[in-house]
Amino acid sequence: MDHKMERMMQSMLLDIPNVDRLMLPTNPLAPSMNKSMQPVNKKMQPASQLQTSNASPSPATPERTPQQKQSASAIETYLLACRTGEVSQISQSYYKIVDSTQGRLQRAMLAAGLNECITQGHLDGLRFLLEKEPDVDGDAARVPVDCATISCIKSSHAFESVLELLIDHGYNMHRSYSYDKRGMILLEEICDDDDRLKWCLDHGAEPERLPHFLDKVVEHGGSISTFQSLQSRGASYCHPLDCAIEVFGRRYNEMLGLPNQSNPNVNPSPGLRSMPETKRIELQDSKERAMAMIKFLVEDIGIDINSCRKPVVEHPTSLGHAIMGTPLHFAIKIGPGAHQLITYLTAHGADPSRKDCCGKSVFERAPAWSPRFLQLFGERPED
Repeated sequence: MDHKMERMMQSMLLDIPNVDRLMLPTNPLAPSMNKSMQPVNKKMQPASQLQTSNASPSPATPERTPQQKQSASAIETYLLACRTGEVSQISQSYYKIVDSTQGRLQRAMLAAGLNECITQGHLDGLRFLLEKEPDVDGDAARVPVDCATISCIKSSHAFESVLELLIDHGYNMHRSYSYDKRGMILLEEICDDDDRLKWCLDHGAEPERLPHFLDKVVEHGGSISTFQSLQSRGASYCHPLDCAIEVFGRRYNEMLGLPNQSNPNVNPSPGLRSMPETKRIELQDSKERAMAMIKFLVEDIGIDINSCRKPVVEHPTSLGHAIMGTPLHFAIKIGPGAHQLITYLTAHGADPSRKDCCGKSVFERAPAWSPRFLQLFGERPED
């Protein structure tokens, strides 16, 4: 179960009085979920903990009512049944939950169980939950398939069978759903996996319906053959060269343990010296594939190497938020590791005097390693 689902489950369970009684460390279902749902402040702590931490003990927590005990038992049985795939147990415990809970908690239980079945690849249990009645929320009716999350689909033990069943019940590979991160679309999230992408294309996926889908392929580290195949199907692109440069820089910085230039909030990797050999080889291969993609886009596709990227809100990338300029502007943000890349770009016509969207050339944008940078181009031109 993914982290968003765990947080959602925590929020929903707080609707039940004395919910701390449900958060048993011995629950075999999901230790990580139990840990994430432990009370984090004194207001949410069980009474026994408050008595030991405060000078004046608070009143004892009232005993649960029979209905609350029934809800707690049904929830634990239901979630465990979804993990093991026992359809009869799923059915019995599900209807007990329906009888003893209502509203948001019912929706949370359905979503949690459905995604557990997806992850474990339990098709019979998944089919049972997908056939439940739509949940009416205001004027909108949400069908069970709307609860499926991309992270659970991607990690499923039976990806193809699960996705086929979801599609049969109305799942759309071209749209985002409320239980996923904003704007997340399944087809974009698997575009770096040739086998899964091919399966989706054979089962009705239409990449041409998604704007600039080829940029996402490059950004996720997709292969050249995938790019060519999707382009032949009508998929479009906007700034794939910038995306390829971003991937190149990200992999280089990860290898050296440098901060992620495109997302400084991400902790840097340990660097080559303390990095496992398999991880080092993986990053090196990824960096080489990114460089191969850059050469393919410049030499075979004919991307304009001096095009100035404009700030487009509808199609942002993490690196694009900082500077909107030419591919060379993107390259200099990488740092000294961009020497090979900058040499290649300038050899194929990249002009360092071109301005970005703020009217500055790469000479003005050059970071701390500018002396080495200037050696690549000669002296800075007169203003």
